[in-house]
Amino acid sequence: MPRRIDKVSSMTKGHITMSMNKLNLFNIYRKDPLQYFGKTLYQQKWAAKTETRNYHGQQIKEKRFKNVLFDSNLKTYSQLDASLKGHDVAPTPITLQTYGTLEKRLEIALFRSMFASSVRQARQFILGGYVKVNGVVIKHPSFPLQSGDVFSVDPEKVLFALGKTKPSLEKALSVDKKQIKKWNNYVFEAKKNPEKIWDLKQNKPESLDTLKQVEDFEKQKKNYSTWKCCL
Repeated sequence: MPRRIDKVSSMTKGHITMSMNKLNLFNIYRKDPLQYFGKTLYQQKWAAKTETRNYHGQQIKEKRFKNVLFDSNLKTYSQLDASLKGHDVAPTPITLQTYGTLEKRLEIALFRSMFASSVRQARQFILGGYVKVNGVVIKHPSFPLQSGDVFSVDPEKVLFALGKTKPSLEKALSVDKKQIKKWNNYVFEAKKNPEKIWDLKQNKPESLDTLKQVEDFEKQKKNYSTWKCCL
């Protein structure tokens, strides 16, 4: 069954997943190559399966994963070196095509295109109806893409996944007005008391408010300490 969401980016196990989570990136940074020396064949197969399931099919159930990746109806392919003798033909990358059927899934294609920060988030976008394939809304994360298919995602969802939501015009204007007001107050205080402003910048206080606000805060702090001592 699919892994629980709280067990996806575990720093204890250190498994690599299809995610841009900071914990997953740290797991990639400290990942060591698998060591098969001294292990039985079953232990080697178990370790390989663990790595495969965590990265390529963490959100897929076991039965569906086996049916997709190990379909008995798939045609076999064998590189015949004798047939290529005397011909300048590049060898077929058979190993790279192992997970080709999984990479065709719509959810994984969204993650590969950096429209979502993880495969699970891509599934949420698809189930929510924010993804279109050839202009048609698709709500099936396992939808197989074909050559020439064009898929798109709602721009607001992409910004939500990889950045921040664009603020509205009213909010942007209000933020600009606040910043301009604070800057004008700072310039006024600097012209009025340049020496104090210089000392204030050299001391690097925790607050970036104007000098008057900082002085008021210091007075309140002293009054509070005096009142506390009296108690």
